[in-house]
Amino acid sequence: MTTRSSDARRSDLERVKEGTLAVRDVTEQRLRSRVASIAFLAFFVTRLAGADEGWTIRLDLLNLSVFGDDLRIAVLSEERTGDFGTVRDSRDLGLNLDSDQAFRVEVGRFGERWGWSLGAMWFDGPDGRLMLGPLTSDPATGTVTIFQAEALGRTVVAPDVGSGELYLHAQSHFYHGVLDATVSRELQEGEGSELLLLGGLKLAKYLDRVNQNLFVLGPEGWGLKQDGEAESDLMAGPMVGLRGRARVRRHSFVGSFSQGYLVGNVDFRSRVNETGPGGVEDRYLYTLRDNVAFPVSDMRLEWALDLGKGFSLGVGVVGEVWWDVPVAPIRTYTEQPETGRENTVIVGGVLLAAVWQP
Repeated sequence: MTTRSSDARRSDLERVKEGTLAVRDVTEQRLRSRVASIAFLAFFVTRLAGADEGWTIRLDLLNLSVFGDDLRIAVLSEERTGDFGTVRDSRDLGLNLDSDQAFRVEVGRFGERWGWSLGAMWFDGPDGRLMLGPLTSDPATGTVTIFQAEALGRTVVAPDVGSGELYLHAQSHFYHGVLDATVSRELQEGEGSELLLLGGLKLAKYLDRVNQNLFVLGPEGWGLKQDGEAESDLMAGPMVGLRGRARVRRHSFVGSFSQGYLVGNVDFRSRVNETGPGGVEDRYLYTLRDNVAFPVSDMRLEWALDLGKGFSLGVGVVGEVWWDVPVAPIRTYTEQPETGRENTVIVGGVLLAAVWQP
């Protein structure tokens, strides 16, 4: 019995040893596979740069304006009744976004034929603001002020002088961040000029917001408020383009165009509430999550001056076009919000660039 017990223990030890060796072999195989993958990636990235590989570090200061995300908030009318009937003057009221500063950072490695770069920009974006009031009607002069709040679905006659005042405060905001991972390949080279093919991955995130507050101050005061948002997750998609560059002595001229396509999820939110004698009443709170896709175009023209020792300064113009991007939902407080609202948003302006090639 003792001999059988020793054999059994010996067999158990051998099985444990075999199992340990098998686990070690699998671990070593995985480790070799990861090392080989990292080595191949490092070799591939290094080969992209070519024989004359070199780093490029770039910082852009941009002053950008946003176009296309304008919203007509209301129509303001004044009716004057006199001896010759009633005369009505009307004008549209909207939200127009202003300009603001943005920064872009790019790091790349470029060689004789191939290159790669990572560029990131975050644009907090300007605000569009509209503050109107106090608005009143004046029976003594026969003037009636009519306020058609189209984005809220409410038409209001301003209170008479002495009985109250009508106000409107509205604000909109569009901001976004972009990360471009780009690989470039030289297509053609001439004396002092070159043409590059661009390809890669574009990542982006954006937020569009609209806030409206229509209210009356007075003994019978009330308020109507609407908040709408369209906020994306991190979106991603392919990007292709061309870049041309010409050099004359110390001067460089660069032009580029790229086309990307973004796919991802967007959260739509809208809330409307009304304040009156009975307190605050929520008309609705609406949320929707949807998968969307839209193209994004980028354009750039630039002039740069070589300062020596690897430094250069440049100025230029840039433009982005976000085609049919879903924006913040708005609608009347008695209906569902308009979730299908799309705008082609143009972000454009001027840049000042500092480049260092160590």
